Amino acid sequence: MHVYLFATGLHAIHVLVAVALTIGMLLRIHTGHMKMPERAITLEAVAFYWHLVDAIWILLYASLYLVGRGA
Repeated sequence: MHVYLFATGLHAIHVLVAVALTIGMLLRIHTGHMKMPERAITLEAVAFYWHLVDAIWILLYASLYLVGRGA
């Protein structure tokens, strides 16, 4: 039970960080504080982080919810 709570809590923190980064990027682009062609790598890094968090959730889901269940 403790592993479940720790793993999902840690994942939730990373999801919140990813959402905050994404909102921050959107605000910076919308207000013009980030010029897109020159700073596209920053946006790509945020997207890669989001997809890493997403991929880790797939592994967590499989290990926490599906392992040990009878077929």
